[in-house]
Amino acid sequence: MRLELHKIYHDLLQILEDIPDKSWGIRPVEEVWSISEIVEHILLFSHLPPDEPRAETDRWFDHHVQDLKFFFEDRNKKLACRDCYLPSGQVFQKAVLMNGLEEKMEEIIRYSENSDLTQLCLGEEFTGWGYLTRYEWLCSTSFHVNRHTFQILDVLSEI
Repeated sequence: MRLELHKIYHDLLQILEDIPDKSWGIRPVEEVWSISEIVEHILLFSHLPPDEPRAETDRWFDHHVQDLKFFFEDRNKKLACRDCYLPSGQVFQKAVLMNGLEEKMEEIIRYSENSDLTQLCLGEEFTGWGYLTRYEWLCSTSFHVNRHTFQILDVLSEI
């Protein structure tokens, strides 16, 4: 899990590094987020699993992973976003967002190394799937970052 998370965030950071500062706030069309908004959204969604309280589960710890992967990888479908994960509309400086991503990556990777990933997180349900294990939450984060990495590449091709 640690290596997968590191690769996903590293690939995103590599792409973002090469984007000129002036391009971060550009929306190719009104209904498409700017790169700044996409990265802000990634930061809002990339949180530690809501694992307080938590419990043991009688199902496989990765039971929902393939369904979550399919859900996030279906780029033909526009996904609904909870208000708490919507970008503010503010254009942030590239350095601020890059630093935020690096800090978030380190925090999530440390968590993945030091936690029992088989435990069920009862702090929040994942819409459509209910309670997920720590492993499934981390996988959803990985799939989510990957989805938006492709979205950033799409925006870059249009600006």
